[in-house]
Amino acid sequence: RATGPRRPRRGSVFFGGLSPLLYDSEGLPRYGEGARPRPAGVRANAQFDAAALLLEMQDWPRAIGVLEGFRRDYPDNPLTATIPRRLAGAYEASGQKVAAAVEYERIADAPAEPAEARRQALEQAADLYEQGGDAARAARTLETFVTRYPEPVVAAIEARQRLADFA
Repeated sequence: RATGPRRPRRGSVFFGGLSPLLYDSEGLPRYGEGARPRPAGVRANAQFDAAALLLEMQDWPRAIGVLEGFRRDYPDNPLTATIPRRLAGAYEASGQKVAAAVEYERIADAPAEPAEARRQALEQAADLYEQGGDAARAARTLETFVTRYPEPVVAAIEARQRLADFA
């Protein structure tokens, strides 16, 4: 008899009578061919956890794909509200300034976000549009910023100055 660690058999209590979840070469859950269907809640949580792991690994392209898929597949899941913040960071880290700006605008439009977070997100979106070379969207975002946030006055004046510079 072998003395090494015991591996549970397929269908054992360890796996709850189901075949084990399939993993890719990096140990991440594999979705698609050969993977057995799972209940939607389990699948959503696994996909979200995979995205979190990919973000931690700084694998931006794969993280972005998983996060976009999660938002598409589970629009009513409470975790979906956290996707714009995660995507904004991943896009920004991968150099996709305009895509990051779009996500920051989503944050700015989310009523569940604190007012200061929405204000900062809108300002960040304008910065990223400008850095990404989309002056028209940067100007539009700054106009929205000035309209929504006339205070603090210093930030509003700076936004107005930036708008004047675009003219």
